[in-house]
Amino acid sequence: MNREPLSRQRIIDAAMRLVDAEGLSAFTMRRLAEELGVEGASLYKHIPSKASVLIGMLQAMSSEVAPVYPANPTWRDRLRVGMSSFREEGLRHPQVFVLALRPWEGINSQRREDDMRAMLDAGFTPGQAAFAFRALLSYVTGFVARETSYITRDPEEAREAHDEAIRSAAPFPYSMAASQLLAQPRLDEAFEFGLNALLDGVESQVRSTGIRD
Repeated sequence: MNREPLSRQRIIDAAMRLVDAEGLSAFTMRRLAEELGVEGASLYKHIPSKASVLIGMLQAMSSEVAPVYPANPTWRDRLRVGMSSFREEGLRHPQVFVLALRPWEGINSQRREDDMRAMLDAGFTPGQAAFAFRALLSYVTGFVARETSYITRDPEEAREAHDEAIRSAAPFPYSMAASQLLAQPRLDEAFEFGLNALLDGVESQVRSTGIRD
C-alpha cells in the first residue's frame, strides 16, 4: 500500500497517469480515487472539484513545455520555438492534450506572459498580440488533435472511416494522394509549413503598424 500522504500534486500526477493510460473518457473522480487507493471523499480535502483536476492536468502538461530558444530571440523565434515545443508535449500526452481543445479561463504561464511581452515590445498592439497568440495556439491544438486522432478516437470508428475513404476515393485522386501524405505518425514537415505560413501572415498583418525586427 502506498503510504505517501495525499496531496494536490499527487492527485494531479495520478490523474495524468490514468488519462495517459486509459483516455479522458475513462476519467472519473471515483476511478481516480481507486487508482490512489483512497476513498473518493478524501480527494476533496485537497482539490475542490473534477474541473480543478482537469485544469491541474492541463497546467502540469503546459509546465513541462521547455522551449530552447536561440540567443536573443525575436518575438518570432519565441513563438516558433514555443509552439513547436507545445506540439511535442501534446505528442507525449495526447490523451491529456484533448483538454487543450476546451475553452478554459485563467490558464496562464510565465512563458505566455513573456511571449506577449515580446510581441508588445516589437510593436504589436495589445489586440494584435492577443489575436496572433490565439491564432497560433488554435493552429497547434487543432494540428495535434488531428495528428494524434488515431490514438484518441475509437479504433473501430477509425477503421470504418478508413474503409469508407478507400471505397469513395476513385473520383478524388488528388484528395486521396494528399490524405495518404498526411497519414504519417509524425507530420513535422507539414507542421513547420503551416506554422511558418501563420508567422509570415502575422508579420505581414502588423508590419504596417511599425513592427520591429
